[in-house]
Amino acid sequence: MNPPPNTDTRALLEHAGWLRALAYRLVKDSEIADELSQDTWVRALENPPSTDEPLRGWLATVLRNVLRQRQRSEGRRSDRERRVPPALEAPAAGDLIERVAAQKDLAETVLELDEPYRKTILLRYFEECAPRQIARREGIPVSTVKTRLARGLDQLRTRLASKHDSRRGPWALALLPLTRAPLGSGPATPASLTSLGTLLVNTKLAVALVLVTSVGLAVAMLPDREAAVGVPAPSLSAAKPASSPTSPRTETETGEGTLPPQRSEREELAPAAIPTPRAATPPRLNAEGRVVDLDSRGLAGVTVELIASGAGSGAPGEGTTRSGAQGRFRLELSEARGELRVRDEHLETVLFGRVRPGLETTLVVAPRLGVAGRVEDPQGGPIAGARIELQLPRDFRADFDSILDESRDGAWSTLSEADGSFQLRLPSIPRAKLRIAQRDFRAREIEAPSLSQANLVVVLESATLEADRLTGTVLDPAGHPVEGARVSFGIELTESDSRGNFTFDRANPTSPNLRFVQLTDRLPDRLRAVHPGYLPAELPPVRTDASGRALWSDPVVLRLGATPRSIGGRVVDGNGQPVEGAQVWIADPTVLGLRVDPESGSSRLTHMESELAGASPGWNAVSTDALGRFALPGLLERAYRVEAMLPATLQRVSRPGVPAGTQDLELALSAEQVFEVLRGEVVDRN
Repeated sequence: MNPPPNTDTRALLEHAGWLRALAYRLVKDSEIADELSQDTWVRALENPPSTDEPLRGWLATVLRNVLRQRQRSEGRRSDRERRVPPALEAPAAGDLIERVAAQKDLAETVLELDEPYRKTILLRYFEECAPRQIARREGIPVSTVKTRLARGLDQLRTRLASKHDSRRGPWALALLPLTRAPLGSGPATPASLTSLGTLLVNTKLAVALVLVTSVGLAVAMLPDREAAVGVPAPSLSAAKPASSPTSPRTETETGEGTLPPQRSEREELAPAAIPTPRAATPPRLNAEGRVVDLDSRGLAGVTVELIASGAGSGAPGEGTTRSGAQGRFRLELSEARGELRVRDEHLETVLFGRVRPGLETTLVVAPRLGVAGRVEDPQGGPIAGARIELQLPRDFRADFDSILDESRDGAWSTLSEADGSFQLRLPSIPRAKLRIAQRDFRAREIEAPSLSQANLVVVLESATLEADRLTGTVLDPAGHPVEGARVSFGIELTESDSRGNFTFDRANPTSPNLRFVQLTDRLPDRLRAVHPGYLPAELPPVRTDASGRALWSDPVVLRLGATPRSIGGRVVDGNGQPVEGAQVWIADPTVLGLRVDPESGSSRLTHMESELAGASPGWNAVSTDALGRFALPGLLERAYRVEAMLPATLQRVSRPGVPAGTQDLELALSAEQVFEVLRGEVVDRN
């Protein structure tokens, strides 16, 4: 929407009060007058008048046109309402129970979906995020988001159908009444399902939906899979029920697809609108996709074959096909088991394709090369049992335009023989690494060859226990050993024993520090210790060795400090009254390391402040009491950003640069953050 350069928007807006007063005189209703004024301004900004027209006369004409269109629309709506049979207005109690049960079943089925489809469905229909918002949050292309939505809805339809032994069956019939409520009947809530009818008209009003109703309608509207073999399931915005030949209709284009316009209420309530369940037929199994090179260019004339499931990379499955124009292929299968690869003496499959009927996959290939060589110790002796493994670049998948959800990374590794020799077939991939590791030697990474090589020699240095073990002791300010202190080296954590001693094995292949080095390209160089009741201890290294590893003087002693500091105060509202139940936290805590759950193996970042306060990993929030008071314990000797939020209204306040030890901090929640009605103006850069 770009008004001509000669349009003076401010000149238009100078007549806002006059226009609103005129609208009120015409309708004698303040709310309707506001709506008429807003519609008039929208049209004025979309199609502004020429500069030689009297503005008030032009605005009055536009306002009267908007009013006439509104009156005609209201008249048609009233006629439709009068034609609705009264007996159909109130659903029977049994229908309500069946509908609620269907909604509960649908919500449970959504939570059972596989990732990433479950998260994408929840973000789209529960958090009400547009596909572009989801793409930004997840760091993925918009096309991937739409594909995940389509496949997630397809999984949902399939699971619901399997639960009820039909494709559409009782669950679809129970959800169908959710689309019948007329527009204007009330706000969208779990009990009032008006917004489902609205969704069929305009996806811009999807913010009025709740999870159960919106996803339920999307799934119920999806076409059967056997009607669209080989085509990904459509997203909610793209689903279109077939038009009746006796009821021609137009289509409304939106930003996310093509949606059918609203039907009349008599059409919505007609028994013929209920779909007849069809018997499920076995789906055709067709593997479809593309073969591309490292530059995303399609390769024609390449042989694609199926690898039998669980048979490894060398066992062929049933049938082969050849890629055509732009690298596209289609392979008829009798069952959906196994993976797809390229069979070519000059090409190596880098990303294999999963076989999922109706979903496209992408096979990525690269030139094949052979590497042979020998793994030796510093004295030239052979090293047996060393694993030589190719590692793809961390951002390898980001270089492709194709959606790679149905593609699996290949694996290339081998073990050195008794004489240290090895042979390995590899793809030629820029920036790939060869990792060579053996438990008695220090692992090494080198650049992967870009050409075939027959005499590669890799020398591994001995990894003695003393060289790779970092030990020390944690003491309190009085010099006594501290048991149970949390000690960090890089991002790896351990605890001191009953004598205050701790140990880190630098050669541990499962250490989180290995991932830390890969992400930051920096070796860990900090030793820290924390324990509730004391300020943390930190010991920098005295020097580094030839490989850049941090070294400390022997013995290593971490001495804890005095009592931690705290920040106290109260949270008040805009009138200075105390606010009870507000959440208060430190917004810029100090990272200590990763705490690993020994049972599940999951890890979470923990902060020094959380450890000093005896809290669980993550951000430590406290609640205000009846007088609005709070206290944040376990703080270091530095300034913090303190934030507070009232969960009921999401009013939030942030105060940076608060020194630890402050006890009279007052955080005021502004009433201006809560708007009963939000009005404004959107203009272009002119």
